[in-house]
Amino acid sequence: MRKIVFLCFLVSQFALSQSKSAPVIYKYGQNGIELIAKNNNETIVISTFQAKVTIKEEIAAKLFSYYQQNKDKESGVITIEGDKAKITGTYTVKKKGTLTSVDFRYDKVEWQDGLVEVSE
Repeated sequence: MRKIVFLCFLVSQFALSQSKSAPVIYKYGQNGIELIAKNNNETIVISTFQAKVTIKEEIAAKLFSYYQQNKDKESGVITIEGDKAKITGTYTVKKKGTLTSVDFRYDKVEWQDGLVEVSE
């Protein structure tokens, strides 16, 4: 009897450990303008795509800060560290006159509890 209980315990632990490491696919992130900033000679619009609702405002603010420090970077894959998760995504900057559009598409969200979500 002990062997059966122990075997069940091991199998359940293995199954639970495997489910945490496999990425979860999500389809229903939110798209939209998160932040608009104006100064004397530029209007900056931060838009996110496939964003997770609970962290989108924080990540938009961090994207604005990233843009301010990396104005020469036009596009690429970047990682933003948030309080609750680390987000990897595609970063694109488009400029037309005094308008600057900063777009960020969430590709992967790595939550602090170990859950990893990828957008479809």
